[in-house]
Amino acid sequence: MKVTLYLKIENFDDGDFDMNDDYYKSDEDFFNAMDAENRKYSGVTKDALWHIGMKNKSDATSFGTLSKSSKNAKENIYKSEALLFDEKGNAETVDNLITNCFSNDVVVNIIKFNRESMDEEFEEDYNFWINDHENINNPKYKESLDEEKIWKNEPTRTFYAEFLNNANEIKYAVFENCKILEKGDEDEYAILAEKISLIEKI
Repeated sequence: MKVTLYLKIENFDDGDFDMNDDYYKSDEDFFNAMDAENRKYSGVTKDALWHIGMKNKSDATSFGTLSKSSKNAKENIYKSEALLFDEKGNAETVDNLITNCFSNDVVVNIIKFNRESMDEEFEEDYNFWINDHENINNPKYKESLDEEKIWKNEPTRTFYAEFLNNANEIKYAVFENCKILEKGDEDEYAILAEKISLIEKI
């Protein structure tokens, strides 16, 4: 079935980080400072992933994210079209989706994302999610970490889905804390949602 998936992503007003024009005396001073910072903090993100246990990208230390408690955080919603299948690869049905919403259990679906329809911000966060999944499942790390540890640290995303019910009415569901189980074809992934629920609106 066709669905529209939404991600809620925090954006930040960087006005508080504005500097005076003369903060760096020259371009060379600026690039030297950036180079020093990069050397100083290289590997911070990977170290955080393995040593403090990252639940998802937004909880990890990285150069592109800030604390969720920031007073300048603003949540925006971005979307992508997708096809939803059941765990056996059959097109998902409205009836089965609604049944899953009341199961109060984990649910496995296959999602084929339509990259061409993605908002730029959705695609950026989607790429982070995929990359984090691939990093934590890197064979060289699997040799030193047990499967339980890897699964616990799998990155998660919560997706909001818009779909048409059998009466051709627009309905919404939330797929909470999704983890990637397996990659299929290009931009197609088997995902496990901790829970699926019907919601009134996004």
